[in-house]
Amino acid sequence: MTLLPGGQQAGSVPAAVAAVARYAQAIPAAAGDHRSYPGARAVPVEVGRPVTVTAGGQQIMLRTWRLGSTEAVVATSGQPFPMPTRAQGVTGRGMAWSARVGPVGLYCLNGPTSELVAAPVPAAELAALAARLPPA
Repeated sequence: MTLLPGGQQAGSVPAAVAAVARYAQAIPAAAGDHRSYPGARAVPVEVGRPVTVTAGGQQIMLRTWRLGSTEAVVATSGQPFPMPTRAQGVTGRGMAWSARVGPVGLYCLNGPTSELVAAPVPAAELAALAARLPPA
């Protein structure tokens, strides 16, 4: 990975966003029962302990959640997560955007406490997944 001055990664993915995406990619696949149970509603379960990192000068708290067979990283920060060049704004949610970094989908809602959800799910499912995870 090539970092450029100012905390930007080659390809215009800001360092803080790239760090969250890398962390999400590094999560091993969940072991155990991956069957779907019709009518059953999965409850989010925190996996491991929170981790604090600094990337591009931005302090980020990372938590990993399992929801059914999907593991998602929820990153929070007191600073907004910069929008990558290829990200798309999300309508109706304030300063929200979504993007893809490799196999990881990203959904971000910037505010007083900014939240970035990273998971290996299709873009169309990210907002719904984020809504089912515990608030920051």
